[in-house]
Amino acid sequence: MAQRTLACTACHGEQGRAGPDGYYPRLAGKPAGYLYNQLLNFRDGRRHYGLMTRMVDVLSDEYLMDIARHFAAMQAPYPPPAPLASPPPPAVLARGRDLALNGDAAQRLPACVQCHGPALMGALPDTPGLLACRRTI
Repeated sequence: MAQRTLACTACHGEQGRAGPDGYYPRLAGKPAGYLYNQLLNFRDGRRHYGLMTRMVDVLSDEYLMDIARHFAAMQAPYPPPAPLASPPPPAVLARGRDLALNGDAAQRLPACVQCHGPALMGALPDTPGLLACRRTI
């Protein structure tokens, strides 16, 4: 499977760690159900990015699940967080915490914890953790 997913790592980085430009997301260690659903969404036209669609449009459900399981099984370490130039103002941190924990009904924005769990570490089988939030919530 590693050989068959080289096309994936060309954009998503070595061992599915994420592209160096920040545009292509990390695949390694994400829940298999989440990755599988994203692949289905590209193949079936619910997500739109031409390159991804062309790569998966002829693949079967079983093959897409094999790809998802392959990347889900990877345990590539995360890089250390980049240091902040300056800490965000307390009001910005408070607003982020409030959105993560409570959402914003006026903007029809659900709380992050509704899907990603109370510690934002993800909810199996299909919801990944939110790495960037772990150090601030």
